[in-house]
Amino acid sequence: MTKLEGVSEVLRRSGHPPIVALDTDGASRVADAERFLDQENVDVQSRGWTFNARTNVTLTPGGDKRISIPAGVVTIDSFGKDTSRNVTQTGDTLFDLDDNTDLFTGTIVVSYVVAYQFHCVPHPIQKYIVLRAAAQFNQANGSPRNTPMIERDLKQAFVYAKRFDADTKDTNLLNASDVIVAKGSRIDSIGINGVV
Repeated sequence: MTKLEGVSEVLRRSGHPPIVALDTDGASRVADAERFLDQENVDVQSRGWTFNARTNVTLTPGGDKRISIPAGVVTIDSFGKDTSRNVTQTGDTLFDLDDNTDLFTGTIVVSYVVAYQFHCVPHPIQKYIVLRAAAQFNQANGSPRNTPMIERDLKQAFVYAKRFDADTKDTNLLNASDVIVAKGSRIDSIGINGVV
């Protein structure tokens, strides 16, 4: 689904006619619908789904000893063997909260979530985003008579999005983040199958 199609759907759900062009940065109803879609796109993706979550990624400091965060990252945290390191995003670099510095002497393993442009998002997630945006837009610019249908379809879209996410995730319970935290570095110290 293109962004134009998504904005048209937001408008249609609120009882407005479809559009033939976007009005990005404008002051029209179309521009308002696009802003709602953009906001929901980031909000929904920030939760982290199989398609936009990256785990067990090693980041390396550059020549200035700062670790650049990949473009589009909306949340980031230490992961795996580095789970105990307390880091956060500051601008486009990583910040060590324990040492109160953005300078790093070595690599760090992280997990992060990337927010993609709307047209790059899988269709089931797009539908969920559109319906969340339609609910917000309808509340601001639509009619209360549209609310029950939007809410019903939103609940259904959420179920489909979660099912899609579960279907695309190849889950290995031994590699779940909670299990990795519980295992800690014991696996590293004893080796595979107890062989050092």
